[in-house]
Amino acid sequence: MGAYGSPDLSVQDNGKDLRRCKRCGEYFYKGWKRCPNCGKSVGGGAEGCLVAILIVVGIFMFMATLIGMISGGSGDTSTVEDNIKIEEPEISKEEYIGKCSIYDYEEISRYPDNYKGKYAKFSGEVFQVLYDEKYVDIILNMGYNEKIKDYQTVHVSYTKEDEKEARILENDKITVYGQLDGIYKYESVRGDEISIPLVEVKYITLN
Repeated sequence: MGAYGSPDLSVQDNGKDLRRCKRCGEYFYKGWKRCPNCGKSVGGGAEGCLVAILIVVGIFMFMATLIGMISGGSGDTSTVEDNIKIEEPEISKEEYIGKCSIYDYEEISRYPDNYKGKYAKFSGEVFQVLYDEKYVDIILNMGYNEKIKDYQTVHVSYTKEDEKEARILENDKITVYGQLDGIYKYESVRGDEISIPLVEVKYITLN
């Protein structure tokens, strides 16, 4: 008998191949999964394969991450400055008003996209006004235009900066200063669609 009562398998037993335990040196049948003496798993078992697989997967994930970092870094050449939106510095009310110009009504009505973002001013009479908390919408009538055979009106969109500022009422005479923003469309009482220039207003003065 071998150590701990295991069979004495010094070389061979009944013609069957033997293998030797790497831990304790005991011989045992080649088909056994563990050493009968010390219990060590034989090489090539499931545990050894699992460890090998985990190592290979770990190496693969590391290489994939490294390649992604390298390719990502080389493809994105934008700087921090490129991703920051550059805004115009705040200017005083006087400077803002000074930038506003008077434009031909027919031109801004016929070619609205050409004037988007332009600083403009309009003077006229409030035909209609609608308040929604601090937001104000005004239809401003600037009089009859013989050239187009119609009244010159613009839609004024205004956000109050101070709750205490004076309310705009119908029939008020005002001047507005802001930026042109294309065309505003609405439906008349009769159901007709009306299109007029839209101006996003920064300042309003009572005349």
